[in-house]
Amino acid sequence: MEKINSSKTEVFTKLFEQGATLITASNRQARYWTELYHRYASERASVWPMPDILPVAAWLKRLLETLSKIRVVPVVLDKKQTLWCIEQVIKVSPEHEYLISLSATAKKVLDAFQQLNEFQVSLSPADLSTQEHHAFDAWVSKLQSQLQNNNWIDESQLSEWIAGALEDAETRDMFPNAKDIYLLGFHQVSPSLKRLINAFSQQSLCQVTELNCQFNLGESNAASATHQASLYEAQDLRQELLHSAQWAAKTLLETPSSKVAVIVPGLEKYRFEVEQIFRQELHSSSLFEPRSENSMFNISVGKPLNHFGAFRVSLTLIKLLSTSVSREQLAELLVSDNIGFWFTEFSLAQLEAIRQFAFDLPAHERVYWSLSQLIEKLNKLCEFSAAAEVVNQSEPLVNPLTELLEFTQTLPKSQSPERWTQCFIEWLKCWGWNAGRSLSSFEYQLRDVILQQLSLMKRFNLMQPKCTLEQAYRILEAVNEGAVFQPKSQNEPIQIIGLFEAVGLTYDQVWICGLNNEVLPSPPEPNPFIPLTLARDNHLPGSGPERELDYATQLLSYLLHASEKLHLSYYRLDGERELSPSQLVVSQIHHFNIELTTGTWRMLQPLKSKLSQLRPVTTEHFYDEQGLPYTEKNLRGGSQFLHYQSLCPMQGYLAFRLNLSEQEVVHDGIDPRVRGNLIHDALQRVWSSIKNHSKLIHMSEEQLNYEITHALEASYHSELHNKQLLRELEIERSFTLIRQLLELEKKRAPFQVTATEYRVDISIGGLVIPCRLDRLDKVEALDSESDYHVVLDYKTGKVSANYWLRDRIVEPQLPLYMMSDKQNIRALGFAQVNPDKVAFYGVSDESNVFPSVKTISSTNSGMNDWREFSDHLEQQLIQLVDEIKSGVATVTPNTQMNACQYCPYDAICRVDELESHDEYEIESEHEFDSERKVL
Repeated sequence: MEKINSSKTEVFTKLFEQGATLITASNRQARYWTELYHRYASERASVWPMPDILPVAAWLKRLLETLSKIRVVPVVLDKKQTLWCIEQVIKVSPEHEYLISLSATAKKVLDAFQQLNEFQVSLSPADLSTQEHHAFDAWVSKLQSQLQNNNWIDESQLSEWIAGALEDAETRDMFPNAKDIYLLGFHQVSPSLKRLINAFSQQSLCQVTELNCQFNLGESNAASATHQASLYEAQDLRQELLHSAQWAAKTLLETPSSKVAVIVPGLEKYRFEVEQIFRQELHSSSLFEPRSENSMFNISVGKPLNHFGAFRVSLTLIKLLSTSVSREQLAELLVSDNIGFWFTEFSLAQLEAIRQFAFDLPAHERVYWSLSQLIEKLNKLCEFSAAAEVVNQSEPLVNPLTELLEFTQTLPKSQSPERWTQCFIEWLKCWGWNAGRSLSSFEYQLRDVILQQLSLMKRFNLMQPKCTLEQAYRILEAVNEGAVFQPKSQNEPIQIIGLFEAVGLTYDQVWICGLNNEVLPSPPEPNPFIPLTLARDNHLPGSGPERELDYATQLLSYLLHASEKLHLSYYRLDGERELSPSQLVVSQIHHFNIELTTGTWRMLQPLKSKLSQLRPVTTEHFYDEQGLPYTEKNLRGGSQFLHYQSLCPMQGYLAFRLNLSEQEVVHDGIDPRVRGNLIHDALQRVWSSIKNHSKLIHMSEEQLNYEITHALEASYHSELHNKQLLRELEIERSFTLIRQLLELEKKRAPFQVTATEYRVDISIGGLVIPCRLDRLDKVEALDSESDYHVVLDYKTGKVSANYWLRDRIVEPQLPLYMMSDKQNIRALGFAQVNPDKVAFYGVSDESNVFPSVKTISSTNSGMNDWREFSDHLEQQLIQLVDEIKSGVATVTPNTQMNACQYCPYDAICRVDELESHDEYEIESEHEFDSERKVL
């Protein structure tokens, strides 16, 4: 096989007239050169023969099919099939229990196995110097035995097997009239493929030629004075991508018929950032759409399939057949538009109930849901049985959920993966997956890819002829691992491709990003299962700097001949690390006599920045701050409504008048609110037993510890009865907090607990407000007629003593209760039960009611006595009630309380826009004043 510099005309002439074969390294290259050939042929004839242009994988398959006519050929396993076999081998090995990740180890083993096959390298006992090498040798030996026993080979062994078959006497006359062969786009031809090509050339007496990099540009004088390159520096990756996007847009504006390419190293890693930047520059109006129709650019790297809802929902449905699904998976299933079942079998009211259930799922105590549990819940939500009783029919209504259960009862215990595929497809049909609505071209393609992934399960019939439902689902997971979806290209003028995909392709203009000193050449990454000395001696991928330098040099030779007009760039900062341009790139540019200029890409001024230079036009702002009056007698939400109204009237109106709520966030471990409720319950149990201060201070350590432990176990058992370890940890944590609080309670003046978890309705301002108090104590004075009450609230979060001393009070629950008995309640307090600090906060009429709590006269509030303080609270409460009754809904957040920090309604109230508008008005007033002074 020789490597020459032929022109396109010479090669296309042989394809056209002599039926020569052009073998490319990839499918993309084969499609590209087929298109160019048809253009060439259309200029010379009205009818022309189809060219024999195909990727190397298809050529190998064709050779194998030809050989199968005279001899038995092996079954070729793809990567996923071989990986499955390797995982099964590792699972039964003694090393399995020491592995952190079976999947990651199996992938490394597969990579090493295929490298050794492609480079025709074998391990000898002398090469095995580490435990990893010995384990790898044992695994590969078992794998090879399995392959030989079943007449299988891995795809990396196919070239070697065909080469051996061609050398046999019985196959010498199989290819008597083979035409000349050209190889294109191989920046490295593996030794096993070289052996096959040599064997085929000798057997068929055809000439095999590898076309070099300059073939891309056309004629043999490609490295001419017109071949130019520009090198740009960017601050960081984002700026570099932005420059390349603006360059592409500028190029198309100047020459609409141009075909341009942007080459991005590591495109798989940066794909989403690349798409966002190019959409921002080329299709800014579609930024908030899931995808842009009629896009000007195409990204060659697809998105992972699990990024698409239709795929995730299909997997969730199949998983429900065999096991449970998580709350998050179930919630997505319940609201998915890809499930026609929801729209054909349920009424609007039932569908609304299902959607609300999905919204509330994160707060549900059940983490995993089986199919039977889901159907039971849906039956309750949709009241199918009740509906059947109401409708007077001779035949009962058919419950669509029952049909789903009946389908599961028809499934066999075991069958082949291929038959399970049919069951899975039928199951998806039962749910109306992607049915009942028209699909866009994009959705059709996605559906077809998902069905193709399901059909790939039949390949595992070889390895596992019979399997259970659970095993079939694991096979499906193996098939889908790493799967991507790439919509068909619409011949977009801008192609965004990776480094290796650009080999063998040409464009009118090319921009190559990321050419820093860490990309070309890339750092060596030797496979740990291949002895390093052996890898370096045989020049295996990633084995050492010399090999990576040679590889990068060959790769660059193709990239630099992808166009006569090259734009090269690099970014100099990766976080805090400084990078420099690749010296290899500069040297290769000089080697090929490419004219090089350096400079800084001038940022194209976006349209929005040009508009911002104009004086803003006068706009009218309309504020709707008045809601409907509250006409009910009882206040919905109780004191919580008052609390939200105090933080921000808009927040209160949205939460309690419109009943808007944020979806619950799933917490690891125990939900903080659940933890708070459990501590509340435990403290109630403790004081129901202790009852007063006198008994508390006279209890022994053992008695007190018993009371606390007994209360905690009773409280936590109902919530965490099936989570022993978590329950023990929570009890231990809460025990410490409650014990610290009781030590502080001992320092109080004598008191008696008169009520715990006490509920009462308070009437104020014409509204009845329901309240619940954690605790009401009676403080015992020397004179029984001087006894008074204090109100106490437990808080597991952090609190402040100033909640009720401000102009606009918050946490109005205790002040509300105080209004029911202003004469006898003389202290309001929070008991903070928090790991950071356990303490009392509040305010009182007399000293020593709570440890470290000030009297009202000693605060900085300006109020001198308790009566003045109670009047202040009453006025504040009446003001809040009046706001609610009149429907006040202003966007005036309480900044002292950071009202916006955890507010879920910022997208509705748009407080940020209001604040920026206020700032603009202030600036405009200042500008107007200055202009008036000048005049």
